[in-house]
Amino acid sequence: GKKLPDILASPGTTAPDAADLNTWEGSLLPRQYLDILRAHALEQVKLMAHSRRELENIFSYHPQGAMLGQNNPAAAMELAIFFSKGGHHLGAFSHARAAGLMNNSYLTLDTMALVFPHAFDKELDAASTNTGIHPLLLSALMKQESALNPEAISKSHAMGLTQLLFPTAREVNPEITRLDLLNPEINIATGAIYLKKLLDKYQGDIPLALAAYNAGAIRANAWQKKLLESPVMRKNFRVDIFIDSIPFTETRKYVGSILRNYMWYKFLNKEPVPTNLQELVNQWQKK
Repeated sequence: GKKLPDILASPGTTAPDAADLNTWEGSLLPRQYLDILRAHALEQVKLMAHSRRELENIFSYHPQGAMLGQNNPAAAMELAIFFSKGGHHLGAFSHARAAGLMNNSYLTLDTMALVFPHAFDKELDAASTNTGIHPLLLSALMKQESALNPEAISKSHAMGLTQLLFPTAREVNPEITRLDLLNPEINIATGAIYLKKLLDKYQGDIPLALAAYNAGAIRANAWQKKLLESPVMRKNFRVDIFIDSIPFTETRKYVGSILRNYMWYKFLNKEPVPTNLQELVNQWQKK
């Protein structure tokens, strides 16, 4: 059969066959099947935002988080590719990961390319050129912040791919509007400038910049100051100790997850991969 990169590069995706859908184990509601057909039709005519909303409907119907084809790894992978082509990357990497957990023969580079997908490459390249930040670091941030959904809005009203609060975005660009934050080009450009500001503030230290991005610079400053009270840390700032010492569970997981994402993106992009997190601390620039 075709390899995943060939499938993802093809002009259109294939809607899962009705006969296959009926044989999958798990809960498949009639409205889910209709959503699949609608999403496929919308993706075919390149109405990606509408396709993504239909796929969000499918994803949100999962009972207690269960996936379609939940006992069938082949079906899970078929859906992962379908979600990816339709622009719903959370559905794609959730299903791809599930397929790998059900059957380790699916733990391939093709599967990991769905778990750590490329999206918005043109916008990322422009933001990278403007700020010098490696586009893969921006991808790693966006995967964690919004699951690569340009219309994501959090409970705290952070918006878009890089999940910017409106007041923060206005600090970067006083002319920006709330609606602008749902525009991938503007959101990525603004988020990249804000992250560059934090990287400059913390002398290019990625973990500290990410901690400030998530929890605010005041808290990140306090955590850094407390750690630097240790003579050992003053001599050699250890990223693993810093992450483990972050008192906010959300921020601790956030920083670790983005660094993990970044390592995987570098590996899948066939770039030199650090042997440990400590080597990754200052590798934020585009080479």
